Amino acid sequence: MEGLRHLVTKPEALDPLDRSFRGGRGVLRRRHQPRPGARLSKTFSLRGLKDSPPYFHDGRLPTLEDVVEFFNVVFQTKLTADEKRDLVAFLMCL
Repeated sequence: MEGLRHLVTKPEALDPLDRSFRGGRGVLRRRHQPRPGARLSKTFSLRGLKDSPPYFHDGRLPTLEDVVEFFNVVFQTKLTADEKRDLVAFLMCL
């Protein structure tokens, strides 16, 4: 998937001083410690996603392909067929 290739890089791209990830499109930095009193939100892991169909709280989407297409339509991301296939392959690897 062309859109995600910038995230894949060699280990030497990690800066040992600030542990920044230097990909092709900028720098992703480790999150800072939250300020005192800040509320933290808990998110779900995507690990094992392929093993838990159907998807959504009401089970309306039976496959990951359907999920990717749903978000492609709702958020108008305009993914190509190849990008959708690559995204599904990536999600299956988690």
